[in-house]
Amino acid sequence: PRDRPARIQEVNRLIERLSNPSEAEEKRGLLDEVLGAFPRAAGHYTAAARGGRRFARDRLVQLLVSNDCRARSSAAQALAALNETSARGALQRLADNGGEGDGVAVPLFGCNSRSAAAAALRSMSSE
Repeated sequence: PRDRPARIQEVNRLIERLSNPSEAEEKRGLLDEVLGAFPRAAGHYTAAARGGRRFARDRLVQLLVSNDCRARSSAAQALAALNETSARGALQRLADNGGEGDGVAVPLFGCNSRSAAAAALRSMSSE
C-alpha cells in the first residue's frame, strides 16, 4: 500500500514513547519481523531478552521453525549469543533436520539454518 512508509513511521513513533527500553526493543523486533528484516528483528529480540523480556526469548525459539531460512538462522545465532541453553532441544532438531529453503542460493549469499543451529550448539557447549 502507498501509505506503508507512513504507517511504519507511526509505529516507530509509538515505540519511541514506551518507557521501558526492553519493551521497546521487543516491539522493534516484532515490527522488523513483520517487515521481513529477520537479522535486525533477532538483534532487537536479543536486546529485549537481555533486558528480561521473556516474550522476546520465546519468540526467538519459535522462529527456529519458521518457513523462512533467514528467520531460523538469525534466531539460532541470537540464541547462541544469549547462551539460551533452554533452546538446545529446538536447536538440535533444526541442526538435525534443517528447514525449508536451506542451501537455496540467495543473491551473493546462501542460507543454511541447519549449520547455524549446529554452530549455536557448539558455541553453547564451549562456554
